Amino acid sequence: MKIIIKIFTLFILISISHSAFSMAAPATCTDGIQNQGELGIDCGGPCPACPPPPGNDDPCSATALPVNAACAYTSGTNVGATASAGVPAPGCASYNGGDTWFSVVVPAGGDVTITADNNGGFTDGGMAAYSGACGALTLISCDDDGGPGLHGLLALTGQTPGATLFIRYWEFGNNVFGTFDICATDPNPAPTCSDGIQNQGETGIDCGGPCPAICPPPSCVDGVQNQGETGIDCGGPCPACGVDIIPTACATQTYNITGTSKFYDNGGNGGDPCSDPHANNFSNSNCTETTTICAPGGQTLLASFDRFAMFNTASAFDWMKIYEGTGTGGTVLFDNGPGGANNGGGFGDCGDEDLTILQDLCSNGSNCLTFEFFASGVVNREGWDVTLLITNGTTCALPITLTRFEGSPYNN
Repeated sequence: MKIIIKIFTLFILISISHSAFSMAAPATCTDGIQNQGELGIDCGGPCPACPPPPGNDDPCSATALPVNAACAYTSGTNVGATASAGVPAPGCASYNGGDTWFSVVVPAGGDVTITADNNGGFTDGGMAAYSGACGALTLISCDDDGGPGLHGLLALTGQTPGATLFIRYWEFGNNVFGTFDICATDPNPAPTCSDGIQNQGETGIDCGGPCPAICPPPSCVDGVQNQGETGIDCGGPCPACGVDIIPTACATQTYNITGTSKFYDNGGNGGDPCSDPHANNFSNSNCTETTTICAPGGQTLLASFDRFAMFNTASAFDWMKIYEGTGTGGTVLFDNGPGGANNGGGFGDCGDEDLTILQDLCSNGSNCLTFEFFASGVVNREGWDVTLLITNGTTCALPITLTRFEGSPYNN
């Protein structure tokens, strides 16, 4: 009897094991796994042919990235990319093959920053930097998610000027394929006569000294603190300096100014235009705040935006409306809210818009402007930085000031 029971039990266990094995999903050409004799993931062997690898599939065929003062993206793709043999493992971002390669020459300052971003393909990538020859590389650093979104960013410092570095880029896990963007920037660019900075012995901003432009005489509208001013174009011989206006989230407030002032979001000056959280981003308070700013009676207020960054304005997560006068009943000067004239495509997302339409907003016929702002409770961004000027009269007629003069001697 015991022998019969044991045989019967063994038969049941074998049957269960066979059933479980029979229920396992068969390998296919769409299972996202390299199996059944495939040459790549779901390609080659019994599956459709694998796409050809990109031209920069290995270090010795790396695509050269130009180094600029500002990011100028180069497009890349991991479609068809394979694993690079004989290279030290990057050690981050779930590297599983499918890498592409770029090269960069270290600028004179020894520092260079590599940034990747979305370009319609995969959204999560890893980045590693290597030194040495393309066939004998040494790992410098690896990054996962340090850049925009979930892409990589490496700020490499103290490198040898003129040396070539190799940048390895791949998709996290190597299971999503498509394009991406990548760029190299110099955080210490050489001074020029068009960088907007008074440096290299200039006597003004981009003028005088080694620059050909002749600097204009100091004035109260030249954007420089000079001639005994206590602030930029205010105090001393110029009109009184204004204030920094930082409103309170969800509040309705009115401010009166008497001179050039700055108006910031409720997070204050600074922030990050394209990521959350950041110490100086505006509050994601899920409410509306209304801020009215007024010049003295009989004068006019002029507002120009230097920064403007919100989140998903196309879907009305964040938005701003600007009105002439006090309150929200005046003429609308700007509206990127739901259905607003300036909403198209998400104006202000990541701070990458042309701010021309947010320059010289004038309180014509009034001495006040009103800013109505809604922030969702989901994600926050840098917000805004506005310069406020006061002009005499009821219109925004500004004085014309010579800011640059260039020429050569003329002999009659």
